[in-house]
Amino acid sequence: MNRLKNIFLTLCCSFTLVIIINCLFSTLFVDSNYISLKDVYMVFFTCFIVSLVVNCFKLESVYSHYLSVMSIIFIMEYIFYGKVILMFSNIIPTIVIMSFIFFVVYLSLFYVNDKDAKRINSMINKSNS
Repeated sequence: MNRLKNIFLTLCCSFTLVIIINCLFSTLFVDSNYISLKDVYMVFFTCFIVSLVVNCFKLESVYSHYLSVMSIIFIMEYIFYGKVILMFSNIIPTIVIMSFIFFVVYLSLFYVNDKDAKRINSMINKSNS
């Protein structure tokens, strides 16, 4: 049940952050480039696959999680668009934004798991007393 909760939390946080950041950047920098329905589906499926991989496979470090997330993002972009459409001029900002989203979601999961662990430990301590 905890794994399902983490998958759902990762999916919701990452999807929300990606959509909000895309909306902010599209209104701040490019007036006419709105997010299409295909883009929203791509973001959802990508976030879903990322949340499954991050929460279901036992990867050893944050770095291996990060590499798997970046790989999935580029693979999903290739599946949806037939090519990776990132150009060198915008690859650095894209990687920075994806890294920010990754670490925000990762820290939120860490916080929720830590809070749950403390709650369970306090229940165990009360039952032992």
